[in-house]
Amino acid sequence: MSNLPSNEEQEGYIFYRFGTGLGYITLIIGYLIAILTTTHLTLLSFLVFTTLQVCYSVLLWWMIRNAWPCVYKRNKGIGLSVSCASLRNQMRS
Repeated sequence: MSNLPSNEEQEGYIFYRFGTGLGYITLIIGYLIAILTTTHLTLLSFLVFTTLQVCYSVLLWWMIRNAWPCVYKRNKGIGLSVSCASLRNQMRS
């Protein structure tokens, strides 16, 4: 047998990568639109807004790392009714 993943695994991986990329692209576009369309931008407001965007990026990275792999693993055939908590327990053992 070959080591190639099945079509379902490939589709799950494609949707997983698409979702993560779309999240980051949305953050970047939102940041650029907000900065470029601001009529009165001071240094303080720019720094505060940039800091908030960095926090949002870290939060998105954390969510992708902790929550979305459960969805990806469920799509690989474990079953759609399996919760992330039970998946984490399976991975620990």
